[in-house]
Amino acid sequence: MLKEYYHKSLDILRKWWNQNRQFFSEETERRAVYTYKDPNIDKLHERVLRDASPCFVLSTGRAGTALLTKILSHHKGVRVEHNPIPELTFHSAYAYRHWQDKADLCKAMIDAARYEYVRNAFIRNEAFVESNPRITFFAYQLAELFPKARFIHLIRHPADFIASGMARNWYLEGRIRDEGKIKPEQLKDWEKWSQADKIAWLWQETNAFIEEFKEQSRKGRVLTVRSEDFFSDTKISSEIAMFIGLKPLPERELARLIRKPVNAQRSKGRVELSVGTLEKMPLMGRYYPI
Repeated sequence: MLKEYYHKSLDILRKWWNQNRQFFSEETERRAVYTYKDPNIDKLHERVLRDASPCFVLSTGRAGTALLTKILSHHKGVRVEHNPIPELTFHSAYAYRHWQDKADLCKAMIDAARYEYVRNAFIRNEAFVESNPRITFFAYQLAELFPKARFIHLIRHPADFIASGMARNWYLEGRIRDEGKIKPEQLKDWEKWSQADKIAWLWQETNAFIEEFKEQSRKGRVLTVRSEDFFSDTKISSEIAMFIGLKPLPERELARLIRKPVNAQRSKGRVELSVGTLEKMPLMGRYYPI
């Protein structure tokens, strides 16, 4: 009883501390932004888009983005966002459907949603990183808006990803978290698919989109990282930091941060993939050769 009370109290104190730290961080940023002066202030938007070099993490979600956010937040000179507002829950799926036929609208949408985040970091001479998976289907628009932007493709083993999605009841209950889940438009028997097959399709379709984007991007613009390597090897964290333009953290500090899981959930472990499910993920062999 006392042990449970101790852990609950510690959790409350930790949340209180984090909220206060976030408040003071945001207040410091607000003051820096509102005291900023530029004789060509009407050209600031144009200059930010041209000169800023933000980094956007492309993923399916449930791939280690929360841990990446935690590690990057310990670096100096970086502003990292995992759940910025707006989160683009609905508009992520909209971008998936219309990134080509309504490219200009998607571009205006993501510009309006993220410009001020990038601008504020730019004014403070900080790197801006967003790890929110809902920006994935805006990749082409982000690349066009910010010519110096870089991207990280974060991949998780599909068996673990499917297990995580099933534990969260994806594609079952119609909750808010499902609002932005993409679905095939032409597949007539979609509703007859098992939950595991639907999540497998989500993994394949999202990573296929990212792969196509990578093929059309200039060399060196996208860093590809497997979650399993990131979780176990501190050198990967250092590689990510250098890719963004940050000084890597000491190895001992990285090891300590990686040891503590972030956004973990209870699950029954890695699911056993059926032959039919495996057939829905032809990309799996590229990342995880058997």
